[in-house]
Amino acid sequence: MVWHAHMLNPRDFLEDCMRYGKHSLWTAGLPWPAINSCIHNETFEYQCNSATVKRFESITGLKWDNLSDMRLMEIECARCYVRFETPWTTCTSVDKWRENGPGENGQGFADRLFRIICPYCKTGIDHDFLRAQKFNQDLKNLMEDDLPMPGTLLDLDGKLMTSHRNQHLFPNWLLKAGLYKEMQILLDPSRVPSWKIEDVR
Repeated sequence: MVWHAHMLNPRDFLEDCMRYGKHSLWTAGLPWPAINSCIHNETFEYQCNSATVKRFESITGLKWDNLSDMRLMEIECARCYVRFETPWTTCTSVDKWRENGPGENGQGFADRLFRIICPYCKTGIDHDFLRAQKFNQDLKNLMEDDLPMPGTLLDLDGKLMTSHRNQHLFPNWLLKAGLYKEMQILLDPSRVPSWKIEDVR
């Protein structure tokens, strides 16, 4: 389902396949015969044999049925690099879920107002902090592995940009020419524990 969800945004899916050299994944498509063989003809339930379930659970460390999975997930603090657990949701009231909708109450990772304090260095972490952390990792990938920044290969229609002199790659060139130094200072979690993606913009 994660693969399918990624494919639902074909522009991002194609660009990610290009950036990571996974062209065969783009052209392969979903393995429909294997998927169809797992769908019950009458109930439409998705059922796999026990060997498939065991293999999935051993590879991912997750339960086949996510409702049986742990209520906690691991995140890494960008400041002290320690991994710790945070709840998926802190909303335990069914009435609140019905009243406002899933994710609108609580401060767990899957909730809109996610917020947790790192138990080791006391850095406040929320979704915006994690978005800035992701940008920082993309910047490191550009500088260390020459991996273009997301959003710089395809135009808004999902077509490979072929502008004059590859001007669509300008953000990558600008960052490599020296802007990355300013970004590193801006996004240094040891200096600014509460940096946000708005700071990047």
